Amino acid sequence: IYERTNRLEKAISFYEKCLNYAKETKDTILMAQQFSNIGSALFKLSKTNEAKKYQELALKNYRLKGINRGVSQTSLRLAELLKSQKKFNEALIKVDSALAIAISNESKDLICESLYQKAKIFKLKGDKSKSISVLRECHSYLKYANPSFQLSILIELAETYEENKQIKEALE
Repeated sequence: IYERTNRLEKAISFYEKCLNYAKETKDTILMAQQFSNIGSALFKLSKTNEAKKYQELALKNYRLKGINRGVSQTSLRLAELLKSQKKFNEALIKVDSALAIAISNESKDLICESLYQKAKIFKLKGDKSKSISVLRECHSYLKYANPSFQLSILIELAETYEENKQIKEALE
């Protein structure tokens, strides 16, 4: 609730308490979740380098326990961080890692999210054709995404078509 209401310092304090409990009980999965939660809140506070460290700790713990969904989701969070630092090639590596895991686990919602992130990175790199191609692939997984994310995907596809002077396609 704290993070959703943008009370980020309070959220971090809560996550740190949960992290301490997880460490005391040696609950690796709960540790991973709290590392990721802290990392997400720090990223929202523009503390990117610190956020990255926490996401990397989350990734390590998810890998240790073989929680593929957690590995995939955390890889996508790391890709967001790298994208914000304009480290597009490194971000693509993280997205491709997340996508490979999502495909092997048939996690269609994560396939959709990974493709969306990949398309956004291609667009930021100036390769709108690749972005459109990946967004089209993402579109085939649209029904597995939540409604607000579906809308984000459709808007991104229409905007990218428009920016690429493909007005007819943007209107479809």
